[in-house]
Amino acid sequence: MEYLDDDNFKDVFRNVKNVTIFLKFTASWCGACVKIDPYLKKMAQINTSSYFYKVDVDDSPFLAQYFEIRALPTFIAITNGMEMDRVLGANQEELAQLIAKYK
Repeated sequence: MEYLDDDNFKDVFRNVKNVTIFLKFTASWCGACVKIDPYLKKMAQINTSSYFYKVDVDDSPFLAQYFEIRALPTFIAITNGMEMDRVLGANQEELAQLIAKYK
């Protein structure tokens, strides 16, 4: 899973069409973010038709502000540059539902 940041997000959003991008907003100090990482990696391996990216809120303040991130982790599904849905917190069931809905 690659990192998306304030510098490369425009290229990613511009080049990915008709495919869902899942963003995980995270931070190195966030215990819940670390705990759910193995599950998210597993979901990314299973759902190869979608793209999965991590966004570190400390390294990418513009994206954190743009997407109005208020809790970590936050997962956002984006299709054609538009936010479709989001899940707050490290809830595996809700994350699985989000991915299944937009994959």
